[in-house]
Amino acid sequence: MNLIAFLSFLLIAFGLYFLSQFNFVFFYTIISLFTVVISLSAFIIVLNVRRNITNNYLFFIGITFLFISLLDFLQLVTYEGLSVITVVGNASMSAQLWVATRFLQGLSLLIAPVFFRFKKFNYSLVMIVYTLVISLLVLLVFNGFIPDCNNTVFSRSSEYFISFMLIASIYLLRMYKNHFEKNVYVELSLGIFLSMISEISLILYRVPYDFFGIAGQIFRVGAFYFFYKAIIETSLLKPYDTLFRQLKLKKEELTDVNVELKKLESLRYNFITLMTHHLKQPLTPIVGYAELIKDKLKGDDRTYVDRIKVNTEKMLSMINRILNVFKLEAGELDFSFNRANLSSMINEVIAEDESSINLKGIKLVKSLKDVYFRFDFSRLKEVFYNIFSNAIKFTKNRIVVKSYFNKDTVFFSIKDNGIGIRKDELVNIFDKFYQTDAGRNLGGTGVGLSISKQIVDAHGGKITVKSVYGKGAEFIVSIPKK
Repeated sequence: MNLIAFLSFLLIAFGLYFLSQFNFVFFYTIISLFTVVISLSAFIIVLNVRRNITNNYLFFIGITFLFISLLDFLQLVTYEGLSVITVVGNASMSAQLWVATRFLQGLSLLIAPVFFRFKKFNYSLVMIVYTLVISLLVLLVFNGFIPDCNNTVFSRSSEYFISFMLIASIYLLRMYKNHFEKNVYVELSLGIFLSMISEISLILYRVPYDFFGIAGQIFRVGAFYFFYKAIIETSLLKPYDTLFRQLKLKKEELTDVNVELKKLESLRYNFITLMTHHLKQPLTPIVGYAELIKDKLKGDDRTYVDRIKVNTEKMLSMINRILNVFKLEAGELDFSFNRANLSSMINEVIAEDESSINLKGIKLVKSLKDVYFRFDFSRLKEVFYNIFSNAIKFTKNRIVVKSYFNKDTVFFSIKDNGIGIRKDELVNIFDKFYQTDAGRNLGGTGVGLSISKQIVDAHGGKITVKSVYGKGAEFIVSIPKK
């Protein structure tokens, strides 16, 4: 609140005070009409720009102001100085409506923060509920079910209770202050604070036109002014500031979540690294001991030891592949790019798998072109091995291996005539730990193709698959020349 606004308020307050000394009924009428017009205007504004309001607190308060204005107007026309509406035998009707109005306003401010918990604000339901509430209040007042409120114990107790509700409202508003622009939060706080001061002043008054009674009405003007200003600024002048503020808060929350996720990812990676280290530790000596023992054995014994060695090496390879998956995700897997011949790399893998090819009676067709370019020999060899070993596993009796190139790109492909891959399985074929139905039946870890894709991605290349179910599959890897 700047100095000019503060001085203007003081000037208006002094003007209203002097007006009250000459004609209190006129003073009271002016103030009541002001609050009615302000409340009704706030409701109309909120209703018309509701699609732009992202702050449910202000939306709710704006809607409730319609019902506050109706009760305030009804309280004015039943005021004994005007007596537009009178009920025989109920001289305190205006005072009863005053207490009912202030109670409804205090309750509305108290429960408003609850609506921050809802993504969508159902204003129609709120209007139905409030229509029923004020209808009940009016019926209770007009039928004399509310005690006398003309400066009685009941009225003073009610004012105390309303004041406590307003104090609680300020506390709850402070809890949700991050949902408001700073100036809007200050205006709402001042509105609630002045409402509370108004209630306290009306507790202290003895007759309506003494100092406390007049001060309570003037503070009421200030309270409604600040409520109106907060709603105007949020709804009309800066409708998207609240949205941007909420987006900023969500971004900060997501940042905190990302930090926690990175910590968890680091813990997971460290756990996997430690676990694979301890798993590999006893397996490595087994391979060495098997090699030593095998040289001293003959016949079937030598074959059994050889199987121990082969299966232990497979287990070590499986552990390394799983570890590589997590290393790739964590960016910890090292690459060494050197100029080499792609055909040499392919022939190495084929030579290593020659026994498996012969054992299954596979006809291998090769069409390889020598091409030298920069790539990580061992990593790309792993890619070819993963795809080629799958082809051996799934093919019926034929595998075609090709390598070729153009001006910018090097390609190699592996095609088999096995069972193939179903269309619904192709979507997930490169996902970590994903296995086709056929793959689960034949064993495996489901990490080979996932690792292969990440290695190819690290080379700036692509890996694609073509398959007709029941007729085989073809994997094509393309790597840009470097």
